Parts: sequence; C-alpha cells; structure tokens
Amino acid sequence: MDIFAELEMLFPRIYSFAMKYRRELVATLIATSILTLGVLGVLHYRYSRNVRAHRALHDVRKIYDSEIKSKDTRVDFSSVVFDTQEEKWKRVEEQAKEAYYQHKGSALAPMFLAMEAEASHKLGQAERAVELIELAEPKFSKKVRPYYAVATALIKLDSNDKAEQEIGLKKLKKIALDKSNVAHDLALFRLGEHYYFDGEYDEARSWFGQLIVDYRVAEISERRYESPWVRKAREKMKMISY
Repeated sequence: MDIFAELEMLFPRIYSFAMKYRRELVATLIATSILTLGVLGVLHYRYSRNVRAHRALHDVRKIYDSEIKSKDTRVDFSSVVFDTQEEKWKRVEEQAKEAYYQHKGSALAPMFLAMEAEASHKLGQAERAVELIELAEPKFSKKVRPYYAVATALIKLDSNDKAEQEIGLKKLKKIALDKSNVAHDLALFRLGEHYYFDGEYDEARSWFGQLIVDYRVAEISERRYESPWVRKAREKMKMISY
C-alpha cells in the first residue's frame, strides 16, 4: 500500500476522533491559548515595569550627580544644579523615596532605597539612614550585596548611637578580614580611612599597608590588575608619614 492510500484511510479516523472529542479538543486549545497569552502578558508587564524603573533611576541619578552652583555662575540652565548641598540631597531623598514606592517590585528597588539612605545620611538623619540601608542590603543580588554591606557598615559608623557604631566597625572588620569577599579591598581602604580620620594613624597604616600588599600588581603574583583603592591608600600613607 502506498503512502497516499494510507493517508486516505487515516483522515476519516482523525476526523472521527476529532468529532468524538471535539469538546475536549476545543477546551484544550482555549486553555493553551489563554496560557500562552498569559505568559506573554506577564513577560510584557515585567519588561515594561523594568523600563519604567530604569527611567526613574535615570531621573534620580541626574539629581544625584548634579552640581552645586550659584545662580550667578550658571551657564547651562538646562542642566540640574542646586544652590546648596542641603537642597540637592533633599531632592534626592524625595525622588528616591517616590521611585521606590512606584517601583518596589522591580530589580532596581534596592537602588532607590540605597540612594535615599545616602541622602538621609548627608542630611544628618543618621537613624533613618541606618534603617534604609539595612532594608536595602538584603534586597540586592548576591553579586553586589557585599559592596552594600560595606555601605551599611559605614553608615552605622557615622551613627550617633555608640552601639550602632560598634556594630558597624565589627561588620567592616569582618569583611576586611575575609579575602574571599569581593568587597575585601574596598573594606580594607574604608577601615584604614576610618582610623585615619579618627587620628589613629598606626591602625590606619596597618590596614592601608595590608591593602597595598594584597592588591598591588606584582610579577610573582597572578594578579594582573591593581585595585583602584591601592592608589588612594598610598596617597593616605604619604599624608600619614608627613
């Protein structure tokens, strides 16, 4: 029997099967269509949500990166500038707060919290800054979370609460002592800087020195790049030696 004859015999069976189970087939097709449209709808919603969040982040960053200039010295009036630091950071705080509540379901939500935390810190609102950065830190992806752990420690160190300061110092030291942490070099520098500004120069020299040893480029080392914090540490070390 040739293939055409087989197909000719098969079509009536398919038709008979389809007529017998037509309700089930129609229901299956409808369910599949609804599921497909639902998945596409969710994907489109997520894409649109992230696009809106990125736009909001761009708007906040424009204010965050703005300059402080008096009205008399302004040339480009289309750029975002402020007369005072307080005016600038109040605007950052307001915009970041609004952006977070509008986009708290997006991947960028913790960025808005962190920016609001920094603004609160700049405005002298220590307790609020600690509250915000602690809320933001666990929301970041594991890849960047260690860097924000350093930020949390630094904000706690600037707190008016002695207990919070101690927690911040312990947190920063823990990262600075963990060579496997991706923020290890940053923590070493910030810890040295902390002691430098406190006038504890021996401690500062110790942490800066450790950073330089661990992250300098050396022929005998597998390290092929130098941490950007090494140069800053060397600059501080020179100032200590004067």
